[in-house]
Amino acid sequence: MLKHCNDSNVAVVLIHEIYGINDHMKYATQMITAQGYDVYCPNLLNREAFHYNGEKETYQYCRNEIGFEQAKQFSATLKKKYETVVFWGYSVGATVAWLCSEYDGIGAAAIGYYGSRIRDYTDLRPKMSVRLLFAEQEASVDVHQLTERLSCTSGVNIEMGEGAHGFANPFSRFYHPESEKRALDWSFKFIETIWTGEK
Repeated sequence: MLKHCNDSNVAVVLIHEIYGINDHMKYATQMITAQGYDVYCPNLLNREAFHYNGEKETYQYCRNEIGFEQAKQFSATLKKKYETVVFWGYSVGATVAWLCSEYDGIGAAAIGYYGSRIRDYTDLRPKMSVRLLFAEQEASVDVHQLTERLSCTSGVNIEMGEGAHGFANPFSRFYHPESEKRALDWSFKFIETIWTGEK
């Protein structure tokens, strides 16, 4: 597990993508802790990170191994210590954050970056505030149709990022710095709103 504590009242549960705790997750941890929040990135694979060039093998492994139950149980321990717990996930991690949002009392908010598999769970009704950031270009889903359907869900706010899946990952060939900056600004303002609203 990656973790960094600033003695904050806010804990961010960072949920990794299918590759595990890799350079992107280390980078994201630094970005979030620089804002003063405590960050916990549990290793939901229970193994070393996969390399980007083994996507098919990685996806099959993660489909069987990564589940929201682990993230949900982990957040329960944080709720005893923190005023505010926020789920923040990338790709499959965004889908896990979305699934966690259905449960009352385990967190205050969920943020998901390009969680294309959310398409399988559009009937979910969140019990916390949710911010979803999608890429305008998604190979696996009609993102405009998906966001139109999700926009009818109470408590869900959606933003579109210019570029493709992975636009906020500086280690991806699809990295789009301007989209990442806008998405991070939007995410941090959201956390600040949630936190100050709870105090």
